[in-house]
Amino acid sequence: MVVKYYKDLFSSSGNTDSGYVHRGYFTQCTTAMRRVFIAPVSDEEVQRTMFEMGHLKALGADGFNVLLYQCNWSIVGSSVVHWYMTPLMATRLILH
Repeated sequence: MVVKYYKDLFSSSGNTDSGYVHRGYFTQCTTAMRRVFIAPVSDEEVQRTMFEMGHLKALGADGFNVLLYQCNWSIVGSSVVHWYMTPLMATRLILH
């Protein structure tokens, strides 16, 4: 029973259409999609995303889980937003 479960879990059901054109080609990025990618991100959006994350799900690059930042947002919030926005803004300069 366990073997069958994992065999089914890691096998194909026969439908291999992923929605992408195969042979190394991807769907084209439309103008509307590009606008979403380069749209500004607000401080509130970063905060909302941090608070939507599971408290103990994964450790950050510094080894701390998101619960530490959620509980101490009034102290570390502006630093977290800055840490997130810095590489994001550099990427946006490249995309323009």
